[in-house]
Amino acid sequence: RIKDKQLENAVRDYIAKNPWLISPQWETFAVEKRLTSICDGASKKALSDESFAGRVDLILSSGKQLLLLEFMRPSLKIDRDHLNRFNEYLDIIQENIEASTALGFDHITGYLVADELLKPAGMAQALKSMKDKDRYAMSWNDLIAQAKHQWKEFLEHIKLRAPDDTRVKNV
Repeated sequence: RIKDKQLENAVRDYIAKNPWLISPQWETFAVEKRLTSICDGASKKALSDESFAGRVDLILSSGKQLLLLEFMRPSLKIDRDHLNRFNEYLDIIQENIEASTALGFDHITGYLVADELLKPAGMAQALKSMKDKDRYAMSWNDLIAQAKHQWKEFLEHIKLRAPDDTRVKNV
């Protein structure tokens, strides 16, 4: 889907049904539907640019963790402006969630994914400050490479625990 440059909606829908493909840690995540009004309000304030289409593409949750993913249109590159708007959007959502303690989310993670990251002067510090807030900007290639690495590591651990199991022998 990514190599074929399918529109972000096709990719979003596929990941929504199969979030575990991106990371073994996302195995228990499912689409979160309780935050529509919070996200709509935040998008009106922070995401008016057409490259964001007015909302984050996918919001998943598992237990007390919320995971927000924004998939940019194929061929768009992440620049400083995208980072600023994405961070503003997540800041607004985080403020609203922290104010509404009944939702029960203690941890919010955000991913901004595009074909490529532009790296003009000052971008390194912006990316570092995002990481401190558990927010990440990455290319599709990096996301896929990270998923492959995590799954390989996971399967290697399984193989160590059950070396005679024929299902993992050739991993």
